[in-house]
Amino acid sequence: MRPVILIPLWSFILIGYYHSNNSIQIDKFFQHHISFQLIIKSVLSTFIVGTVYIINQIFDRKTDALNKKLFFIPKGIITPHQAKWQSYILVILFVAGSIIFKLDWYYILFNMVLLLLGICYSMPPFQFKSRPGFDLLLNMIGYGGLSFFIGWTADKSISHTMLLMSLPYFLFMAAMYINTTLIDYEGDKDSGLVTTGVFLGKNLASLISLIVVIVTLVIGYLQKNWIIFSIVGLSSPLFAIAWLKKERKNFLLSVQIPGWLFVIFLGILYPYFFLLIVCLYLLTKFYYKQRFNMNYPRIGEEKQTN
Repeated sequence: MRPVILIPLWSFILIGYYHSNNSIQIDKFFQHHISFQLIIKSVLSTFIVGTVYIINQIFDRKTDALNKKLFFIPKGIITPHQAKWQSYILVILFVAGSIIFKLDWYYILFNMVLLLLGICYSMPPFQFKSRPGFDLLLNMIGYGGLSFFIGWTADKSISHTMLLMSLPYFLFMAAMYINTTLIDYEGDKDSGLVTTGVFLGKNLASLISLIVVIVTLVIGYLQKNWIIFSIVGLSSPLFAIAWLKKERKNFLLSVQIPGWLFVIFLGILYPYFFLLIVCLYLLTKFYYKQRFNMNYPRIGEEKQTN
């Protein structure tokens, strides 16, 4: 399920929850109230997005081998059959949890759309991951839109304000995703996978990503949303450097650093969330070191020491 990359899901859910219950500006630090509904919905949504990640690894095992990442299935540590069974179990747990806790219909709809988008992203005949523009749109909708909506509606109902508030997060997700496709540019191109990054080329794709970052910064300022304004403002030099240098390590940093900035800002608002992420990070680091002698997760590239 790749717990470390589930952090963006939780971050977008939590920021949606924050904005639905607080001023658009930061008016209070170190809040301790997180509703039971939010916790349950976050856990069940984790099952759905974890399923999406598993499906992606099953169908991306050849390109993952070329890009030298996500080695569980390519190296036979987990078989595709085992991975499929895990995905089935996760969906069953989501359905059972939704029934037991009598969750609202639009929460279930958001997650079913997330699952459908994930299937369309990776599985033939759709495989939107190799259809330029569609891969970008699906990731924007999934993270910047649906995940934010799940958090917003944890305790509140759908509203037009929800859509307006999600806009800068929706756009910033686009900028980060574009650079994500540039991280794997060579491997995807060699394998014939035409992502948005491969289609546009490094120069144009990274330039568009930088422009989207600037637009997001302006929207955050106009909304007086100092959370997204601060995160994007601190991240913008990384996107500029990535565009200027067009090197893999710079694309990687432009994606990783904003994610950790989200965690830091949310940790200031919700200390328990920061504690959760720190524990997850340390446990994951310990596991990969003991199991594979690998320094992962880390800022930059992951490496095996032998």
